[in-house]
Amino acid sequence: MGMKSKFRKLQDNMVKDFLKFKHGKIIEFGGTIEQNYKEFSNAENYIITNILGDVDEIQDLTHLTYQTSSIDHAICISVLQHVFLYDRAIDEIIRVLKPGGECLITNGFLFPICMDSDFFRFAPKFWQKRLETENVEFDIKLIGNQYASISNLLMRPYGKYFGVRLLFNKLLSVPFTFTYRSIYRKYDNAPLGVAVIIKKI
Repeated sequence: MGMKSKFRKLQDNMVKDFLKFKHGKIIEFGGTIEQNYKEFSNAENYIITNILGDVDEIQDLTHLTYQTSSIDHAICISVLQHVFLYDRAIDEIIRVLKPGGECLITNGFLFPICMDSDFFRFAPKFWQKRLETENVEFDIKLIGNQYASISNLLMRPYGKYFGVRLLFNKLLSVPFTFTYRSIYRKYDNAPLGVAVIIKKI
């Protein structure tokens, strides 16, 4: 699968922390059998879903087949930006969660366009505005900061680079990597990504 980008490493750590003590029925939206987060979970029933491909269940995030209030917890990792009807998908995620159930949703922000279906970037204010009228509690988190974003963009250009160009990019990224690790800001206007934990009331 190759070396993970800085964003993927930071995102993986966030997912690991979220899943650590979650039990019951956990749904991963947008995973595959080859690439998923099941290893971070001790849940009794962990189900990997996607709209197609090799998964436990085929599910369309905009028309989930689960009963209302039937899922203990869920994750939706770097998926929502690929869903054109994202508002419907958010409604569906909230609908299927049990009261007290949580869902972690992440998306890249200052991150390379990665597919033809990469439609959106969701800023923290989007989540605040979108969720403030729902019957949920939510916690918005930034993934990385502007220095991590610069480092990630240098180390993960669109497409595949080899030889001198790749080496040059990696060398350029080094000072930004060290700066990222030494500087923490509560708010940053150029994070690598944005995450929200939604808890249904």
